Amino acid sequence: MSLEPMVWALSGDAPVADVNEYAILGCMAETADRDGCGTWQSKETIAHRVKVSEETVKRCWRNLLRRGLIAKGDQSLVKHYRADRRPVVYDLLIPYEWFSNIERTNTERARLGREPLTPRNRPPIAAPEPRKERTDKGASRPKHKPADQGAPERGNSQTPRRGTSGPHHGGTTSRRRGNYESPTGELADPQTSTSNPTTEPAVPPVPPSLPEPDARELSRTDGRTDGGEAGQQMIRDTGTPVDRVKASTATAASAGVMLLLEIGAAHPELAVSGLALIDQGAALDRRLANGWAPDHLRTAVTANPKNEPIRNAAAVLAYRISTLPEAPGIPPGHGAAGATAPAVAVPRPRSVQQEIQNRAQHECQGRDGFCGRQVPVEGALCSACRKPCSAACGRGPAEPARLDGRCQACVQDDLDAALPRCVDGCGRPAIRSDGRCPACHQETTHRQAEAQQLKEASEALAALLGTASP
Repeated sequence: MSLEPMVWALSGDAPVADVNEYAILGCMAETADRDGCGTWQSKETIAHRVKVSEETVKRCWRNLLRRGLIAKGDQSLVKHYRADRRPVVYDLLIPYEWFSNIERTNTERARLGREPLTPRNRPPIAAPEPRKERTDKGASRPKHKPADQGAPERGNSQTPRRGTSGPHHGGTTSRRRGNYESPTGELADPQTSTSNPTTEPAVPPVPPSLPEPDARELSRTDGRTDGGEAGQQMIRDTGTPVDRVKASTATAASAGVMLLLEIGAAHPELAVSGLALIDQGAALDRRLANGWAPDHLRTAVTANPKNEPIRNAAAVLAYRISTLPEAPGIPPGHGAAGATAPAVAVPRPRSVQQEIQNRAQHECQGRDGFCGRQVPVEGALCSACRKPCSAACGRGPAEPARLDGRCQACVQDDLDAALPRCVDGCGRPAIRSDGRCPACHQETTHRQAEAQQLKEASEALAALLGTASP
């Protein structure tokens, strides 16, 4: 945890719009790097810590992204998470002019492989728009007039109804106060008040739910095609479209419907009724008219493939009937009987070894073998590694997270060129406090340690020879 993002977020320098943005931005800054990058707390974690809802966190993220306080960062930082639980990486866009020691921050960014901060890539952030004030702010509220100036008197007033007579009274009465014994208590409920009848509308009784009309019941109409008054009432109560059931009564006893009824009697798991029976019966009627034999249709509909669970009889019948061609010898969806059916290309079966090679996943060997992305063929490169560097250096593929399309080697060269050179003249960038590169710094440290050890050995030998002489 670095203090710079926390100070920027909680000191009031960050232009937040409300207290929710202030708390959420402070919670994100707690896990960010020195430059404000690389924070990936989930919305559930932030909502639990800040004590707000997840919708509030998402709304604040949208507003902070729109106003430029945060931006999406390097998503490769969370590639070790599972794909369906991978959070979003955000960067806190702390302005360049806010950092007090920008050299130290850029040195830290160079160590992490990031480009240095400049006034161009970290500009100042504008203040949020001021909140709109209420139009009635400062206006005095109207006061109620007293009762003597014509205002109605407050309280439980009663409006007399038409046609009522007799004294108006409430629901309960109380005896006069006095010194007496009351065996039943102080309040009594003499009778129901006639001046305050109930005004709630009467709720009609809920009609009982009826099942969908069965085609076998609709067929028993004594020669009538409208289903009778009782059938029409049942249709209105169940919500079934009246026009569809009226049209279906004429075909309720068709060959397709009767075939489905026979199938349902022999196979109870495939029994259907109502509109499902009518629709699928019409589909069978079309196939019977195009030359299908009833026995063949029965066999095709009742054939249960191996390990096929039957969950919904209507859905299973609809699927099996839809896969049957309209006429024998014609594939489904290729015209009516007599039409020339196009040849269907049947894929050749693959061997076990071909199937294993097709399903095997291999890792991309780009980036000197550290890419690790999945590729279908061994030795192939992924799409990110196949894209060349925009600088045409020929040293490596372009970085997917960079907008300029440059490779990691070119980015490292730019970072090295921006750093000062080693004071020993080796040409390498100096990142140590003594102005040397790591190699020269280590070599100098070793030389100083050897000289110190030689000096201590010489002093010990001189002291030993001085004590040994007479």
